[in-house]
Amino acid sequence: MLGHSAALAAAYRTSIAYSLTSLLDFVAGHARDPLVVVMLGDHQPAATVSGSSGNRDVPVSIIASDPALVHRVLAWGWTPGLLPAHDAPVAPMASFRDRFLALGNPR
Repeated sequence: MLGHSAALAAAYRTSIAYSLTSLLDFVAGHARDPLVVVMLGDHQPAATVSGSSGNRDVPVSIIASDPALVHRVLAWGWTPGLLPAHDAPVAPMASFRDRFLALGNPR
């Protein structure tokens, strides 16, 4: 039987896998539609799962059917794909909001 910490970590992995599978299944089911999906990560798991070095940063991914929109997001220094680089930029949510809303109105 798993210890308490190991059981929490396993449950956390299962939860993340379910969320990602659900989201990616949705995206795949709408592959022919005009689509923009903003995928926001969640807060860090409990210290018993993540250790004591966690922070409040969350990953943000944008999945879009329009390559021009994705290209504009890459200009922010973001990493292509769903796994951010270890040195990916970190910014407050308000900054993301303003940049994201401006994507619909390129100048």
